[in-house]
Amino acid sequence: MGVFIAAIMILSVIGYVWNGGNDTDFEYNGFSLILTEEGFWTMDYNGQDIIFYNHPTEVEYLKMDTDTSNALKNAKMIYATSDPDDLLKEAIGGAEFEIKREIEKKGIYFIYSFTDANEFNRTIMTCDNATPSVPVLYFTHGNTTNISSSNNCIISQADSAFGIRKLRDRLLYAFLGVIE
Repeated sequence: MGVFIAAIMILSVIGYVWNGGNDTDFEYNGFSLILTEEGFWTMDYNGQDIIFYNHPTEVEYLKMDTDTSNALKNAKMIYATSDPDDLLKEAIGGAEFEIKREIEKKGIYFIYSFTDANEFNRTIMTCDNATPSVPVLYFTHGNTTNISSSNNCIISQADSAFGIRKLRDRLLYAFLGVIE
């Protein structure tokens, strides 16, 4: 029995060394993600590092139908909108900025807007303005964190700033084809 335990311990050490002791590299749907020391996830996408707050398994429960995912991937321009006085306006602004940075690398225009008159004189855009070629991404505070869509409007509702980060990651994973 003692030999058996010693063999398991030795083989475990050999396996750890053989693997380089690296338990921060993870695969998901053929994409390699690396957990950084800071607790973020990075993914190389066409030679560019993209940073995520959540691993795909932590946001895949946020269901998105195929039409919504395709609307994101096939759009030439996206309007991002929210209420200018939304309870989560700072988190929403951060998520919009980070999404814009990533999708504009693929040549998609990303326009900031609000659902109502605002001090920044941004365009007023609501779900009523969404079209198949120019979807509207509407961020809003709500009782739960989820994604739904209606008539080319992608409604991203969160119950907290943490929820907004989850939405941001789920939307980017869909856009990049990591999660369908």
